[in-house]
Amino acid sequence: MFFGSKKLTEPVMKPKYIHKKFIDKCKEIGVSRNQYPFNTTHLGYKALCRYLVHLRDTHFGQSSSRYGHDAEQKAKNSGKGQLNYPQTITPYQHVEFDGHRIDGKYVIIIKTLEGDEAVLALERLWFLSFIDRATNTIIGRPHICLNKEYNASDVMIAAKKAVIPVKKKNLTIDGLSYQPTGGYPSERFPVIKWAVWDVVYFDNAKAHLAEMVRERFRNLIGCTTCLGAVDRPMRRPHIERFHQTLTSSSIQRMVNTTGSHPNDPRRDEPEKKAIQYKMTYEHLEELLDVVVSNYNGTPHGALFYNSPLDALEQRLNKGMLPRLLDESKRAEVEFTRIEQPRTIRGSHKSGKRPYIEYMGVEYRNELLAQSAHLINTKIIVHVNVDDLRTIRVYLPDGSELGELVAAGKWSLTPHTLQMRKAINLLKAKRLIHFTQWDDPIFVYHEYLLSQTKIKMGNNEVKTIKNGKIGHSRRELIQLGGFNQLRLQQYLECDLVGHNSRTLSKILKPIENFNERVDTWFPLNLRWCELCIKNGYHSWLHQFTLIQHCPFHRKWLDDTCPSCYNKIPFLLSDDMLGDPFTCRCGFQLATFSETQWKDWALTCNILDPTVINWLEREGEGVMVSTQLLFNPRSTSLHMFSQEPLITYKIQEKSATSINRWSDEFLQEISIMNNNCFILNFLEYAHTHMPMFFGNIHCLKPTISTVRL
Repeated sequence: MFFGSKKLTEPVMKPKYIHKKFIDKCKEIGVSRNQYPFNTTHLGYKALCRYLVHLRDTHFGQSSSRYGHDAEQKAKNSGKGQLNYPQTITPYQHVEFDGHRIDGKYVIIIKTLEGDEAVLALERLWFLSFIDRATNTIIGRPHICLNKEYNASDVMIAAKKAVIPVKKKNLTIDGLSYQPTGGYPSERFPVIKWAVWDVVYFDNAKAHLAEMVRERFRNLIGCTTCLGAVDRPMRRPHIERFHQTLTSSSIQRMVNTTGSHPNDPRRDEPEKKAIQYKMTYEHLEELLDVVVSNYNGTPHGALFYNSPLDALEQRLNKGMLPRLLDESKRAEVEFTRIEQPRTIRGSHKSGKRPYIEYMGVEYRNELLAQSAHLINTKIIVHVNVDDLRTIRVYLPDGSELGELVAAGKWSLTPHTLQMRKAINLLKAKRLIHFTQWDDPIFVYHEYLLSQTKIKMGNNEVKTIKNGKIGHSRRELIQLGGFNQLRLQQYLECDLVGHNSRTLSKILKPIENFNERVDTWFPLNLRWCELCIKNGYHSWLHQFTLIQHCPFHRKWLDDTCPSCYNKIPFLLSDDMLGDPFTCRCGFQLATFSETQWKDWALTCNILDPTVINWLEREGEGVMVSTQLLFNPRSTSLHMFSQEPLITYKIQEKSATSINRWSDEFLQEISIMNNNCFILNFLEYAHTHMPMFFGNIHCLKPTISTVRL
């Protein structure tokens, strides 16, 4: 029980519970009350604790399992047998490599197809580096991987950065600087530019076991790969210790750190902080570059308080120079190049010219297209996994067939082998679709953007799908339920301010009426059939005083043509299940992702009344008193007419409305169709103050006049 039983029991049982089991067993076998342990003060508890201490000290490795897996592994696999390995003193003879997950949240700012910026939170980042066992020097600039898991390509990119000579970055963070004693080996000592190692120590991660990694390390760098035992990090102590130092001295000190565990007190909404302060991947690159550079110039106790660069300089002065990479192999593409056997395909019968298929894409050039005699020939393909737009082909006799280009729009945008695999997988699952005229990389990026979940707004909006959230938090007119700062951060534009300016321009001529905004903009969607088919909707469509589309002069719709239900103008899925689609299934428009890519609709206002309304520039309808009319029964066109009724009433000298003739009332009715304002001010003040007082009546009817 102390070491943990294979049976279903507590993984780490405390002594008091072991003692309880002991007492229960004694009772079970019939130990009497006057026998041990019942005849002692503590029922044998003290003696049991002494025995457990003896077991712990006797079985050191097994008892360490009570303190976690790491302690157990160290106890079982270190400190016994042959004491460590022979010490390495020659630089670059033995190096260690590993990847470390960065304990922090960061964002990346990308460009959309429309040229806008989008801020995306990165799920996980990896820090990949090489360290020299002899001097504890970090070799070359480390590589930061943006994927959830790093792969063979990332390992080779890290190797490339470790071999290629390093140049200082131009830092963009104010106040950030390199220590004068720090730097990288190839930067400080020109004699070891392009230096390579003899043995590299890996763990058994899948990326390290890849054929590409072993082949490139063997044939390009000329080193031996040593795969350590499974789950034995103590066999690579230098790189493990460096990652601990890196984490504690930099990453976990930042406001966006995730801490070392979920309950770490340093973890305080890291994703929110990363978005709020725009802590980007580029900032992380600069920061870690400075930290690693300074690390190489910091004295270490293990080096008798010499810095790694000082120790390296002393070894080089003693003639311990590492190998240099052959000049013929120094092209950057060599590090990420793999060789694959392929067969040239083609058919005389179908008229298809020779081509080579690689990862679901056809490749060809002019020479291959004219070489029908090579169909079914086995060849060797050299692929740069960082850019699959082109490949190089070699015939069995070693002659080069040249550079082949990917068919269709696969040749337009640089993409990696990993990206090609992801696109093919999504296409096979029918999650994305593209034709030979579509750029698959753009389609893939749009898919990733559509899958990105960004939390916006206050707590009410974050739970907007909750049916208990009221319409006031869903409305899209003034965006009252949204956090303006968050919207501006995520959308890179002041959406609330833009809406406010647009509405103010539309309402400028009637701003003196002092009505609420939703008086003029109903909470039901109004749209033009022709505009919506082109993916367009305007605030003018929502304006109550406009009944016709200003761009096409067609009546505006406000109900679904199929089910005749109104669609709320809210952030809600009550009536819109999918984009442009009513709940009943009727599609207001059909749009694909690829159509949106080239969306560039230009709309011109054809209605002169609307043009005049928007160009009035503050010349509003002068009404300084109370409004008495129904906006939803009024037309914008009424504002453009002269107030003829006002003149007629002022000319009439009658002392009572009841004495007006039927002919005069009929004349008023006709003119009422062409006017908006009826000014009763002069007449009402003189003859009917009890009914009208200081009121302006808009769009009067005969019944109103007879009142």
